[in-house]
Amino acid sequence: EGSLKVIHDIGAKDSHCILTADAALNCPQSDESRVDEILSELSLDGSQDILAININQYLDTWASEEKGKLTKADFINVFAEAINSCIQELQVPLLFVSTQHHDLAMTQELASKIHSKKQISIIDNKKYNHVEIKGVLSRVSLLFGMRLHAMILGSSALAPIAGLAYQPKCTFYFEQLGIEQHIYNFDNFGKEKIAQAIMKAWQDRAAIKSTLTNKMPELKNNALVAGQIVAEILKGNQFEASKFKEAQVG
Repeated sequence: EGSLKVIHDIGAKDSHCILTADAALNCPQSDESRVDEILSELSLDGSQDILAININQYLDTWASEEKGKLTKADFINVFAEAINSCIQELQVPLLFVSTQHHDLAMTQELASKIHSKKQISIIDNKKYNHVEIKGVLSRVSLLFGMRLHAMILGSSALAPIAGLAYQPKCTFYFEQLGIEQHIYNFDNFGKEKIAQAIMKAWQDRAAIKSTLTNKMPELKNNALVAGQIVAEILKGNQFEASKFKEAQVG
């Protein structure tokens, strides 16, 4: 809805616009046996609680009009302190998730600053594809993320999510899901804020999962509409927004 408002604000006609959902919602995921193999490769036990973390090297550069106040070093130090605080209390394995090649080095640097007696693993899309990563995310107890498509992969696999919005589109997605209380901005960025955000989502993870379970069928159905529109255009048919709006769920 937030993205559609932006389109309307710049003057697009409503008759030419239709609200759908991200195509990545319908990404398939690996079967359970393949997920078990990957978890074994990562030295993780899928039957145990796992906290997953995803970060984005863009930091706060696109988060607001006052761009780029946060340095990489400051971000990593603060985030590491927050995670260490949470892990000390939760005592669960950590899985760092990198879904963009250029986020991997920063992810590895953050992981190196975590002090835990539990397993610390990294999964990335250099070694594993998006289908495999989604399968693994289906087994985590919580994904605290930054990249929108990491959070889409996780939530569409019904993994509870919370996050830090590096762009407004992240906030829009959480609003669409009905869990906007679990997306945070960079205002007053600090150890306490991030640690509290992770812990609140961890405590609410069952409720988040329930919300996703109820909401996801509607969103996945709506995500198919964009492809249906393209198919109609390729057939030479005229696009009629009203036709597709009537077919949508919700």
